[in-house]
Amino acid sequence: MTMAPQQSVAVSHSGNTLYSVDANTGLISEFKVDTTTGTLVPQGTAASGGKPAQMVTDPTGKYLAVAAGNGVNLYDVGSSGGLTALAGSPFGGAASSVMFDSTESYFAALQGGVQVYSLNGNVVKPVTGTPGTANPGLLTLLTK
Repeated sequence: MTMAPQQSVAVSHSGNTLYSVDANTGLISEFKVDTTTGTLVPQGTAASGGKPAQMVTDPTGKYLAVAAGNGVNLYDVGSSGGLTALAGSPFGGAASSVMFDSTESYFAALQGGVQVYSLNGNVVKPVTGTPGTANPGLLTLLTK
């Protein structure tokens, strides 16, 4: 199998699904991981918006997020690994990095500053942000 350059990869919480996002098209590809041979078996695709920068899954395996030129594209991960975009996605403006907290309650993104969002079920709301001049190169989200 020949693939275009991939910008980022993420593995499901269970370890049996791998996601990759095409650097040029922003298309997310889903693969099942054959646990016997390690072979990747294509399953489907989803659009992530333009210019993807980073992709991560949350610690529980329920969500996948893609930081992209159009904002944070957030997906619900179905029981079979399929992706469904959350209502309102993408969130915020252009994002270069995204990460989840360990409780599935918040995610944060670098969007010209740090923006924190609450995540309650499949409802996303902005919580707080920093001024646009604060744009660190690395994002770490701590919880109590």
